[in-house]
Amino acid sequence: MYDSNVIAKQWLLSNKFNHIAMFGHTRYGMNHTWSENGKIKHSWQKDLYSLWDGICLSKDGFIMFLQIKTNAFPPTKPIQTFLKKTVYARGLGINIVGGRARVRLYNGDDYREITEHL
Repeated sequence: MYDSNVIAKQWLLSNKFNHIAMFGHTRYGMNHTWSENGKIKHSWQKDLYSLWDGICLSKDGFIMFLQIKTNAFPPTKPIQTFLKKTVYARGLGINIVGGRARVRLYNGDDYREITEHL
């Protein structure tokens, strides 16, 4: 995982992303949210919102949530479900294969693969 995070970080920096924070899976953080029945729900999570491996800012000022995987893109449905509830946020699915990054930009209901630098 460390090697893939290094490759992902290099891709992000070369594409002018800033304030990159990646979270290791060795520490838990407490998440507080409203449940369906209107009560506050608390949970311990290793990932940010049990979905994201990191967060950064795009050169346009968007908050970019990061999910980094090796050998496959992350599942699309959980990402789209999360992003439908946000404003001014996007998601990046970063797939590390053979030492290089393949990237998908998620924006609510749709996504597109980024093959070149942004």
